[in-house]
Amino acid sequence: MESKESKTGKLFIVSTPIGNKDDITIRALNVLKRCDFILCEEMKEGAKLLKNINLEKPLYTLNEQNELEQSLLMLDKLEGGARVCLISDCGTPVFADPGYHLVKAAIKANIEIEVVPGVSSIMTALVRSGMDITTFMFAGFVGRKEEEREFDFKELSKFNRTIVL
Repeated sequence: MESKESKTGKLFIVSTPIGNKDDITIRALNVLKRCDFILCEEMKEGAKLLKNINLEKPLYTLNEQNELEQSLLMLDKLEGGARVCLISDCGTPVFADPGYHLVKAAIKANIEIEVVPGVSSIMTALVRSGMDITTFMFAGFVGRKEEEREFDFKELSKFNRTIVL
């Protein structure tokens, strides 16, 4: 009798280029070729990436409008044995991009997860900034409303380190 582990699929979190399409890694290309389908933040950007690497794969969207429902659907596919690649529009998925709920659900369901590193907009910006990055804080996004932003900036001003927003 086969174990449940051999029947489950695998979630790949694949970093994609930022700005320069040649920044994709060989490992990312190989993983994208082997997966059953790709989850992308926006269909247009996902299709553009596939065109750039001369690859045809089914695309599904996973974005802030459908993340909870799509994560449940993808979990079913993963439990059924699918190999799923999660990409963002550019850079590293999940980090300030959709995918958190899917990763959390996959961990809870004991689905294997493999992260394929690559470019990160945050690390790229930090390295280029010339600022002290011995220690830094990633604070995500500030509030959309003026009073929320003012509060966020006031709180962040209390930290004596480089802050990435």
